[in-house]
Formats: sequence, structure tokens, C-alpha cells
Amino acid sequence: ILKLIQSLSDSLIANDVPALEDTLYEIFAGTFGSFMLSSEKVYQAIITTLLLSLARRYVIKAEFENGKGRYDILMESKVTSCPHVVIELKRCDTDADDDKVAEDATRALTQIKEKDYGFGLKGDIILYGIAFRGKEPKILSEKMTL
Repeated sequence: ILKLIQSLSDSLIANDVPALEDTLYEIFAGTFGSFMLSSEKVYQAIITTLLLSLARRYVIKAEFENGKGRYDILMESKVTSCPHVVIELKRCDTDADDDKVAEDATRALTQIKEKDYGFGLKGDIILYGIAFRGKEPKILSEKMTL
């Protein structure tokens, strides 16, 4: 699991979406039963916990208010060489088709921007909209500099 946590951290900071999708799938498929993944908050708690491995470089918070709403996960960089990260999660029905999953990932990414979840952050920021269909993530990202 340590190798997977390192892969998760590396791909997240590098904005490597294919590697991030593969790593999250491997974590969820190899560790958690489907019955456990009953809500968006479960995914949020699991991912936030795994990201705590980055606590030396990031202040990691979940479900706090910022901008015009409440983000799912925010990683505020403590070092200038690392980008800030904002993550919004969505949970789809397990029988949702690929278009619906992609639509939910788009909706998550749009929500980050519309609700200004990155308010107050300066420098490079990576935004992630992640939609889960069971154990399978669909991830969209956008990089911006403020």
C-alpha cells in the first residue's frame, strides 16, 4: 500500500491524470468492498486520509468553507515548488454510462471554479473533478496560476 500511496501523491502533484486514475482504481478495487462505497463522503474520507502522507509539504483539509462554498479536499502547498490542489468529488450510480460519469467529472471541475474554492491561493493550482462509478474514477483536471 505504501507504493500506491506514493504513486497517488506523485501523480496528483504532477497532474498525471492517467496514472492518477490507475492508482485510485487499484487502491479502491484492491482494498474496499463495493458495499462500503455508499456515499461521496466515504471517497472523500479515504482520499483525504491517504493524502495525509503529504503533510510535510501540504496543509490538507476536507469539507471546509472557502470562496462561495464548501470544497471536498484542498491541499495548500507549504513550499513554492509544489502546486496547490483542489479536489471536488462526485459519486455516480454503478450502472451509469461513460457519458454520465464524464458529465459528473465535468460538473465537479466546473463547481470548483464557480464556487471559487481556490480563493486566497497564490501560485500554481491544479483543479481536479473526480467522478467515481463504484471503484472506477473518471478524472478531469485543469491547471491555473493566480
